[in-house]
Amino acid sequence: KTPGRPGRLLAPAMADLSGALCDARARSASTLEKIAAQLAVAMPELGWSVCEPLFMPLLLDLEVPKSLIAICWVISPSMGFFLQPFIGALSDKYG
Repeated sequence: KTPGRPGRLLAPAMADLSGALCDARARSASTLEKIAAQLAVAMPELGWSVCEPLFMPLLLDLEVPKSLIAICWVISPSMGFFLQPFIGALSDKYG
């Protein structure tokens, strides 16, 4: 033991941990995992693409002012424009 250098005690444990993380990242995803990831993204998109065209006639039947309907059309792309880079940065940072 070297006095005043407690980090030396943790060095072997940290080396083992970093090696395990590198091995886990090096493993590529199987075809089934890739398909599952694509389906996880595709299902909400499919649901949104089916519901959005049905939503506007419903709002018109409820006599919602057209200015508010226009805001409904603007919110989705604008939120995507601002949220996608933020979520991408979080994904890059935390995996």
